[in-house]
Amino acid sequence: MAWNPPALVKGVEVTGYELQLRKAGDTAWGEALPIQSSSKLDNKFTKLKSKTPYEWRVLATSGAGKSDFSSVGAATTLMSVADKLHEVKIELDKQLGNSCPDVSLDVEKMKIVLSDEINFKGGKAVIQKDDLPIQAQLEKTIVTLYNILKSKGYDMFHIRFDGHVHPTGKDMRCLVISYFRAAEIVRRVVKAGCPHEFLHAYGYGQRMPVTSDKKKADLNRRVEINFLDHHHIESMDADARKLWAEITATDAFSVFVKEPASFDHEYHESVYAPHGV
Repeated sequence: MAWNPPALVKGVEVTGYELQLRKAGDTAWGEALPIQSSSKLDNKFTKLKSKTPYEWRVLATSGAGKSDFSSVGAATTLMSVADKLHEVKIELDKQLGNSCPDVSLDVEKMKIVLSDEINFKGGKAVIQKDDLPIQAQLEKTIVTLYNILKSKGYDMFHIRFDGHVHPTGKDMRCLVISYFRAAEIVRRVVKAGCPHEFLHAYGYGQRMPVTSDKKKADLNRRVEINFLDHHHIESMDADARKLWAEITATDAFSVFVKEPASFDHEYHESVYAPHGV
């Protein structure tokens, strides 16, 4: 929501604003949200209910007191990602049938779950040959999802791919490898037919292991796949650009991208760089 500043009154300086929000049809307004700034003329409300009409209004504050409230603004929220997932999962299951048995949607957790991890060659962003079939199932699932949403007139879900590796003590190298593994899965899904704008890669390196048991090290080598809610997309891309700036300035990055065996194709930075780079 956004508003214009009030007309200037001689000797009165605006010090801030107060906002109120309510569901359309309610008689009572919510608690006033203070904005302690005369220059901030917008605000974003989050965690609202899906497909719900809301009303809002604003007043200005000054040393002389408060203005009257503005006229009432109105808007209806879009359908949430979770609600859309519930709706389209039935159609997705119908179209895929039994063709992708190793890939499933967890609607409650907003995740794509694989029956087994997609494994890569040691220290590289090259998927093991035995795991290419499950990668193909993942691609088919996401592209089918995209086509279903497009047919319904909905925007595609934004999907985040988080790479993790087993701790080795080499923190920066682990960050580089984990990022490129996640970005390699994104590259393949884009090639299969899903627009890149909806897919986001990130790497945590060795910083988020799920076990310290060396016998279960494979549990730490994983790519987690999550659906993003609308208000998380900008922060996700900002985090990815920050990570990219961190890793590209290092020797670990230079060594990795210059080694031909790190990829199963010719490396192009534009294919792997985060949105906005």
